[in-house]
Amino acid sequence: MREINESYPYALHSPFLYPATKAEAERRVLAANAPDFETISIRPRLVWGPGDQTILPVVKQMVAKGRFLWMDGGRAQTSTAHIANLVHGVELALTKGSGGQAYFVTDDEVTTFREFLTALLKT
Repeated sequence: MREINESYPYALHSPFLYPATKAEAERRVLAANAPDFETISIRPRLVWGPGDQTILPVVKQMVAKGRFLWMDGGRAQTSTAHIANLVHGVELALTKGSGGQAYFVTDDEVTTFREFLTALLKT
């Protein structure tokens, strides 16, 4: 999905349980918003930064074992969210956001997986 905002509707059907259950959980959290119980949902994309224990170690291990392969030559586009930007986004949502709303948090740029992972591996 590209160039969408928080008003983009949920998918009506998904063949995969993870996005389906994630969407249902978000719907329930946002529906629980009330004057005495404020709820929000944060939607970060591909979180990275210091102390990462998910993306970088796995990619490094795959490269070291000769098991890494670029899908589509690494041309697929993605957005990312550096941990500092995610923290800032959460702070903004908590202080300036509205209850019952969802907020995307990204680095505000689109990159290819090749560009992103190549730069990440250089760190």
